[in-house]
Amino acid sequence: MNTTDELPTDQAVTWSAHAFGLTPALPAVDDTLRQADVGSLLGLLDDPDRFVTGHVLLTWASGVRHEAFPTWNGLAVDIRADGSVDIDPAQREDLRRRWHAWAAADPRPDELPAR
Repeated sequence: MNTTDELPTDQAVTWSAHAFGLTPALPAVDDTLRQADVGSLLGLLDDPDRFVTGHVLLTWASGVRHEAFPTWNGLAVDIRADGSVDIDPAQREDLRRRWHAWAAADPRPDELPAR
């Protein structure tokens, strides 16, 4: 997998909850994309089916400091007792705005701008 066009949808992101918070996993993505250019990943935030994938990859690639609880870098993830996950798509625009503000800053801050 070497372009963002080939990235899986948000359904491929798996989440686990533990004592330290939330942890995403994207096993279908190789290490190249985990370290991809931030600019090339920003477009994923416009895709309603890939915004979670974009947010996870941007967090990894940018190296921003982030919390893992109660949200994962500002993304609210509801993990139910049966292991299913619900992520409200209404979060997309806020995350998109925050990532674009972060990317436009010079120098870039070490964490996403506040809501």
